Amino acid sequence: MLEKKDLVSDMLSKGIIYLEGKITSDTAREFCMAVAWLESQNREKAKLYIDSIGGNVIAGLDMYDMLRHTKISVEGIVCRQAHSIASVILQGCTVRYALEHAEIQIHSLRVSEMSLDKYDADINSTLDRARGEVCTIAEAIARQGNDIGKISDLINSFITKIEGDLSKTLGGPREKQQSIVDIYKLRTGKEEGEIRETLRMDKAMSAKEAREFGLIDEIITSYKI
Repeated sequence: MLEKKDLVSDMLSKGIIYLEGKITSDTAREFCMAVAWLESQNREKAKLYIDSIGGNVIAGLDMYDMLRHTKISVEGIVCRQAHSIASVILQGCTVRYALEHAEIQIHSLRVSEMSLDKYDADINSTLDRARGEVCTIAEAIARQGNDIGKISDLINSFITKIEGDLSKTLGGPREKQQSIVDIYKLRTGKEEGEIRETLRMDKAMSAKEAREFGLIDEIITSYKI
């Protein structure tokens, strides 16, 4: 029996890439190298089998970009599952297939996948500043007496500033979320509102449901492609 590395090498020589497991930066690096190698062999067509639970968003978008960049016509085939960012990678394929009993899941971006330590640090810093300003605001409100208009202006100004700080913190994740929404829009033809609502549902779809939503083009039953 062939060892896994020999099996992967043998499949690649035949124009087949098998993507499995969790998507990481190493996965993206190896994937991009594989596609580049196939291009160097002047291949016109290749097959990408996907069996993945998703993983790192940035790595997945890099893989999507590589698929959109290559001149090779890539047939993406979901076998078992294409969850989360793996379903986005699928959208980079020229033609998108799924085996009859495969599952495709899409959901909103989870901040923990991007950089939880940095995210927590930025949020905590914002909240620390807010706590420090609360006393100042309280003293200013006390000086206004019963002037409701000025008190309201002080509170609104404080809230606006905190919203601005939080918006900067969430800027990176929001940009990535928008990129993902745009990719689904491009390949499914759905409106942004419908896509965002489906993402919020953490929707797991059967192959039939995925085809109806526009995430795949065809379902493979017993025929060869």
